[in-house]
Amino acid sequence: MAEQHWTQILVALVTVLGVYIAYQQWNTARNKLKLDLFEKRLAVHKAVSIFINSIYLHGTVENKEIDKFIFNTNETKWLFDEDVAIYLKESVLKNADELQRLYDNHKDIPVGEERIRTKNAERQAEIRKWFRSQDKVLDEKFSPFLSMPNYSNFNLKTFRKALCNFTKRT
Repeated sequence: MAEQHWTQILVALVTVLGVYIAYQQWNTARNKLKLDLFEKRLAVHKAVSIFINSIYLHGTVENKEIDKFIFNTNETKWLFDEDVAIYLKESVLKNADELQRLYDNHKDIPVGEERIRTKNAERQAEIRKWFRSQDKVLDEKFSPFLSMPNYSNFNLKTFRKALCNFTKRT
């Protein structure tokens, strides 16, 4: 009888150990996925930050920079929420396109058309000012996706407690 009791306890312990190992593997896979997502999201953040700072520093943007921005942010809709995707497409990209177009058109405005030249230059200044203000906005938009909280909810102490409670019942 005592031998059968120890066998049952041993089977229960092996089962609990198997469950613990499976949980740890699941937890490791989950954390690996979060790390992979973090790295991809950080790369997008870096690309957007470089793009915005380049416009801020140079006061203009070239087509090749816009193309590079589009390429680097192509996966945004799968890595972030809709708010970030819309911000990048409808705000950052739209303003960059407009700034580039205004800059190109400014060169073609005849010298005698000062009113049009002034209006063009004022609009370019507004867009540059908008880009200067985007550092904080960018961090606000991306921070929910780039924070790295402690994902480990299960530790050895909790496991020991659960194991003791389980063995008391058997």
